[in-house]
Amino acid sequence: MLKIEAWGDDGVKYTSDGIDAEGKPTHSEVEAKYDGKFYPFKGNPDSDMLAYKRIDVNTLHMTSQLGGKQNVTGMIVISKDGKTRTLTQVGTNAKGQKINNVVVYERQ
Repeated sequence: MLKIEAWGDDGVKYTSDGIDAEGKPTHSEVEAKYDGKFYPFKGNPDSDMLAYKRIDVNTLHMTSQLGGKQNVTGMIVISKDGKTRTLTQVGTNAKGQKINNVVVYERQ
């Protein structure tokens, strides 16, 4: 479950709850402005800081860090009808493994 809501004048509050590969519950959250600055990313084992920069009304660039080092970059694209969010990421996870993800969310 991913919940996204406005935060301040130019930001987003992101809350995610799910189940990991071992069946354990997960919870992560971040409050970040679209200013390209890093904000704490709580509960994500692969990133402890996250930055968003708005490209246009439907597109964001994201960068994450772990332990002060940039480890993942990506793009978030919202469909014109607002029903689909596509996240594309490349980088390295906390275990040092390369990642290349495309995650598609549909609005419920």
